[in-house]
Amino acid sequence: MPRPPRDEKSLLSDMLTYYSFLLTCPAGRTRADYDSNMEFRLAIERALSNVGEALYQLAGRHPATAARIPEYEFIIRFRHIVVHHYSELDHDLIWFVLENKIQPLKEVVSNLLIADTP
Repeated sequence: MPRPPRDEKSLLSDMLTYYSFLLTCPAGRTRADYDSNMEFRLAIERALSNVGEALYQLAGRHPATAARIPEYEFIIRFRHIVVHHYSELDHDLIWFVLENKIQPLKEVVSNLLIADTP
């Protein structure tokens, strides 16, 4: 039996959870660790995929909220690449995203959740 669609707050909460993971998991690790450790690399890729999926669902159900997240269309497209075209992943881009994009995106999503709370 299909599950009911997730609500806006649940999808944003999922994104916040995965952004938090993407900030803590790589702590103390290097790009060389990412390149040489398949479990680490797959964990990062899975978390990025889950963020993209939550955002994809959010964009379908709450497009105005999704549009408030910087580069949301890129994040959704990137999720499709991770899932469907994994052999085409740009690992330099993934590492750049981890180092430069996750914290600001986490802040945006956190602020959206705070704004949604009565």
